[in-house]
Amino acid sequence: MNYLVKIMNSKIKATQLHKQYFDLAYTKMVDCINQSFSSSEEESQRAEAHLTIHSCLHALLNYYERLRFAPNFISSTETVNYMDAFRLANDKLKHDPSLINSAKIVNSFTLPIMFPIKLGMHYHWGELKDFIDEKRPKDPKRYEQYKRLLQEKEVRCTFQIIKKLLENSNEDIDLNI
Repeated sequence: MNYLVKIMNSKIKATQLHKQYFDLAYTKMVDCINQSFSSSEEESQRAEAHLTIHSCLHALLNYYERLRFAPNFISSTETVNYMDAFRLANDKLKHDPSLINSAKIVNSFTLPIMFPIKLGMHYHWGELKDFIDEKRPKDPKRYEQYKRLLQEKEVRCTFQIIKKLLENSNEDIDLNI
């Protein structure tokens, strides 16, 4: 077999594995967050949710690094912007896990009532003001993408969006050996 074909097959196989890792990490994260909605063990559930969110983020970044060099892969501007935001989130989470905020919504009513009412534990991306000098961010592009695409958004929803974007970008790539 030609040397270049071996290298391509090896890269395709690695990309397949990273896609499987991301899919598995995403599923585990969603399951953990869903369980935390009804869990009474708030602190241990929060720690487990943070762990699965970190794992999903690392798996996403590893998968994208492999995928973006695949033949025929065309990344949309939106995908690139989301990945910039996720890279910044990853950089900040290495130093302080409090970037992910959690809040428990209990069965209480206030006016005006907003529907649908989602009771339970919710996880959101926090603000970066405590982590970055807003007047002179180290990487202004990633900082703006984070503020626009992730900040104060529900973690599960943002991963859902990037998963869909990557699936759409991936339609023309044959990852089968």
